Amino acid sequence: MNSRTYPEDEECMEKLQELHVFNCPQIRYLIGSRDGKCRHAAPRIVVLPRLTTLELEKLPALCKFWQGSSYTLELPSLNKLSVRECGGLEEAVSDAVDILQQDLDDQIDITIQQKRLPFWVEITAAIPDLLILESTDWNNELIEHILSIRQSHPEGLHGLRILAVERFVVGSAIYASSLLFKLRKLEELELVDASLEVLFPCEVAPSALINKDSSGNVVAAPLRRLKLNLTSLRVLKCHRLKALLTVSTVKSLPQLAEMSVVECDALTEIVACGESGDSGGQEEIAFSRLEVLKLDYLMNIKHFCSGSHALRLPSLTELTMVGCPVIKIFCQGDISTPKLQDIVRWNSARGSGYSYKLYSDLNTTMKELFYEKTQLSSIHSLKISESIEWKEIWLCSGLPSGSIEFLRSLTIEDCGFLTVAAVPTDKSLQLIWLQKLEIRNCGAVEEVFEPLRTDDAQARFYWLEELHLRDLPMLKLIFPKGFHRTCSFMELHILQVHNCSCLLNILTPNMVRYLASLLKIEIKDCTMLEEIIIKEKEDEEILGSIIRFSNENSGLQNLVLDGLAALKSFYPGDYRLEFPYLVKMTIKNCPEMVRFAHPTASIREDDVASSTRDVIDQQITSQPAFFSEVSFPDLRTLTLSQMDKLFAIWRHDKLSWKSFRELREIEVERCCSLRYVVFFPELKQLTLSRLDNLSTIWHNEFYEDSFCQLEEILVFQCGMLLKVFQPITAQRFMCLETLTVAECDSLEVVFDLVGLAAMVHNDDEIHEDKEQGEASRVASLGKLEISRLPKLRSLWNVDKEGIVSFENLKEAHVRECPKLVNLFPASIARGFTRLESLNIEECGLEWVVAKGEEAIGRFVFEEAAFLKLWKLPKLEGFYPREHTSEWPMLKQLVVHGCNKVEAFASGYGSLHQTSAEGREVAAKPPLFLVDKDAFPNLLSLSIEAVEEIWPHQFSGEIFPKLKNLKINNSKDLAADLPARFLHGLQNLGKLVLSKCHFKDIESHEGSPVKGITGQLVNQVPNNGALPHLGVLQVSECSGLTNLDQLPLSFQSLTILKVSACNELLCLMASATAKSLIRLTHMTIENCRVMEEVVANEGYVVANDEITFGQLQKLTLSSLSELASFSRGNFNVKFPSLWQVSLSECPKMDLFFHGTLSTPMLAIVQISGKAIFIHDHNLNAAMLERSQATLLCLQISKSFVVWMGYRCQYISSGGSIRLWRMVDLKGFISFLDQKPAEGAANVARIIKDVDEAYGS
Repeated sequence: MNSRTYPEDEECMEKLQELHVFNCPQIRYLIGSRDGKCRHAAPRIVVLPRLTTLELEKLPALCKFWQGSSYTLELPSLNKLSVRECGGLEEAVSDAVDILQQDLDDQIDITIQQKRLPFWVEITAAIPDLLILESTDWNNELIEHILSIRQSHPEGLHGLRILAVERFVVGSAIYASSLLFKLRKLEELELVDASLEVLFPCEVAPSALINKDSSGNVVAAPLRRLKLNLTSLRVLKCHRLKALLTVSTVKSLPQLAEMSVVECDALTEIVACGESGDSGGQEEIAFSRLEVLKLDYLMNIKHFCSGSHALRLPSLTELTMVGCPVIKIFCQGDISTPKLQDIVRWNSARGSGYSYKLYSDLNTTMKELFYEKTQLSSIHSLKISESIEWKEIWLCSGLPSGSIEFLRSLTIEDCGFLTVAAVPTDKSLQLIWLQKLEIRNCGAVEEVFEPLRTDDAQARFYWLEELHLRDLPMLKLIFPKGFHRTCSFMELHILQVHNCSCLLNILTPNMVRYLASLLKIEIKDCTMLEEIIIKEKEDEEILGSIIRFSNENSGLQNLVLDGLAALKSFYPGDYRLEFPYLVKMTIKNCPEMVRFAHPTASIREDDVASSTRDVIDQQITSQPAFFSEVSFPDLRTLTLSQMDKLFAIWRHDKLSWKSFRELREIEVERCCSLRYVVFFPELKQLTLSRLDNLSTIWHNEFYEDSFCQLEEILVFQCGMLLKVFQPITAQRFMCLETLTVAECDSLEVVFDLVGLAAMVHNDDEIHEDKEQGEASRVASLGKLEISRLPKLRSLWNVDKEGIVSFENLKEAHVRECPKLVNLFPASIARGFTRLESLNIEECGLEWVVAKGEEAIGRFVFEEAAFLKLWKLPKLEGFYPREHTSEWPMLKQLVVHGCNKVEAFASGYGSLHQTSAEGREVAAKPPLFLVDKDAFPNLLSLSIEAVEEIWPHQFSGEIFPKLKNLKINNSKDLAADLPARFLHGLQNLGKLVLSKCHFKDIESHEGSPVKGITGQLVNQVPNNGALPHLGVLQVSECSGLTNLDQLPLSFQSLTILKVSACNELLCLMASATAKSLIRLTHMTIENCRVMEEVVANEGYVVANDEITFGQLQKLTLSSLSELASFSRGNFNVKFPSLWQVSLSECPKMDLFFHGTLSTPMLAIVQISGKAIFIHDHNLNAAMLERSQATLLCLQISKSFVVWMGYRCQYISSGGSIRLWRMVDLKGFISFLDQKPAEGAANVARIIKDVDEAYGS
């Protein structure tokens, strides 16, 4: 199903009142076309006049509301809008395009991607009656855009009453405060998974904090406190939240009637009173209308507020507290709850709530609840951490029966008060339903479980499924001996042990039978661990001869051993190990591990030459790591890494072959003693990495169909390897699809085909089809990646008879092979009919295709779409003989650093030159001999200029579809981009100029400025080339003093990015600025001498106006001389600007000295700090910040040293700067001794400046 309804159903749409779409993973459009095609090419208006409710949830494929390409959505009656987990539902906020990060990389060509925001953001301006908004994934940019819409369309979200947001991820609390400041009618707010530490830290609405009196002295401006209309506040699963409110922000919530805080792990108090700087120790905290307060599952909340403030809750009638085990007192000061009669609790055993009557007051009641431990009974998931309260609870011997009986998950973390066992005996007896136990970072714990009494017949931990132990440096015992008599771990599925440095072993043989449900064992970074299963004779006499990790229906599936420096074997005993269900095994960084199981049982009788201990020890060391006595019949994936004593993985016999018959993937890494590898017929993926002594991959003998299923091989840092495939193996890898070889210092050849023909003639299974003259073997190889092979001389040794064909090759990437002279033999290259991508970088390549014995006059790459030749200083051409190459489907071409070869030449005549004697001689061939139809589908071209990029007679018509063009290192850009060439590029949408030089040329027609001249020049309308240019990026260009030197048209430009042009005095003239009618994004960075963006021209008429009508985002960064956007005598308007970022512009005190209009701007980023723009006045905000910094300087002069109150200073040239006031109370006390400074006034100013702006 692609759509929900159709635009043809007009009557149905007019009557539609509610639309609910849930859990439809395939749906793409809510309104589509019956035949799947859009019938309305022109923009149209989609109106649902009666729709009141729209709910969309879990629609991952939904990409648009309507299938049309351009439309306006109107929902005039909508009251409720809910959009959750519809990741694809986006609409373009404009026709803008955004520059991808890879565009900045010289090695990757240019692409354009639309920048999108959720569709509902735009339509909110057209929903006047929206009351309820529910959504997910809010961030800084989204909030900025919402605020900008509210600025330009005050009716948008004007009547919003209920807002619910899940995953509210913002960089600063100013975003939350600004949003609420704008949504003045909001009554209910719900935040789930917010990233803030304090929800409402700002006690004042960001406004002008600094004014000047009649004498010009800086004084404090009147403060404006936020007055919110919130009646309900719900916060859930905000795990970074430490406090919800401050004492001051409580006063901003006079209407609050309901507050709910649930599952916020880091929360310690609701109202923060610590170092907030609130004066007056007995200041009253009053929630005058709060009726319902719900505090649930707050594991670390200690009190409602910590200060000595009086707490008044005159209207509170319902208090619910569930799962707050460490709260001992509600408030440190006086508390008044005249209407509260009881506390609502929850009983897990009964599955219902109950009331707990208050004692004399709430504080007394909380103390009683704490000591009775009744809070624990309602908790299903508990986290215990270091605190006096938790120590008192966990180590107390009088815990009431049933207090923790219904726990499903228990985490014990950072508990230094635990000295022996993490789980005391009395707690173990109550943990009947526990499913997950995690113990972390408890430095003194030696045992997990305190031993139980043998007379206790009732089994414990029967339902335990996961046991995680991490960072327990003193742990010596996990399972107590004889645990099966008192405990049952029959349902344990996961055992994870990390960084327990005192552990010597994990299990005994007899324990394995009682852990038969284990699915995963993961042991990491236990430095003293010598074996996983310890050898105990008494157990082995009971067991018999087999240790089996399974029960009747399942067994261990995943085994991970990593970072075990002392591990010698998994099990040192004499009995056979069986892993019938093991699918994946990973063994890493176990340098002492010589064998998986005890080797003495594996030494064959015919190998034993002596019974002496020394001889046996020598034989043990030379034995493989895995033996026939270990069975892995279902193993699919094996990883071995950093095993220094591993010599061979298996015996080279059929017995080992059968034991690993299902093996599909092998990765071997950093096993420095490994000499060779043996493989099996079902193997599909092989990875060999950092094997310093590996000299050959393949054994000389093969069994039956060895390698016949191998699809992918990766060889990395095998320093002794000379060849990857020898003739004897080359025939067996016809199914290989992907080959990657990298950083093998000795490798000389990848495919050694010398002598293959003789082998083929002698093999009855492989023969040449002499009648057809085609290769008898067609390899499946589709992707080839070769990199950093310093001695590689050839990928293929010459296959003169063409025995093997590589016609299926689609991708070839070759990098950093300095001795590689030719890439492909001619016999191989002419068969590349399916090649799609060829990438060659930083090689000693002279020719792409070798000369060969037979001349080939024509190469046709019918499917090639990407070709990159990067930093090939020795490259002389594509093929040394006279030839043509055809690239009919090529879409992206990159040529850079190929200084010995001409990229393009036109016509066959260019292949011949006349010598001084008048004789015709062959000229050095170019890379591409082109005519009008040479590149019919090329979309992107990135090229570095050598002497000239293309001949003078070249026309842009050769590239009829070119959209992206990047020019690097042009020494004369005017010559490399002649007007006749540019005018032929009618479809060019993006131009990137990097490291180019602008010679002293006159600006193109219509440009009045070169630098900041102030000269009066007649304006001529801009009529440059490239009328459809949408993106212009200029970086590191010398000789450029303004963009008017480019003979381009800017009328279609949407994105402009200029960086590191250090002769650029201004960006453009005012006439050019006026032509930027479609510009949406402007970024200027690292231009050291730029003084203004738009030039101050003397001829400009006073009160003239420049309007950047579509500009939405502006970034100015690292512009050390920039004084303002412009110093011209005209007005500047930014009607669509909603995101501004200013950083490292030290001389920019004002954004613009004339009249400035930014009606949609709500927040500006200045030096990485978000600042609310009051009355959308950017100039005023920058002036306030500048004056605030000046005020800090003035105040700091009243004292030079004040180290006792943790202030820091920087002194330079006689000026002293106050960086940050940390201890405000101490500061006030200090200033009280200096009445002349006006302590109260100055203290308030410093506090406000520090919170709103910083120093």
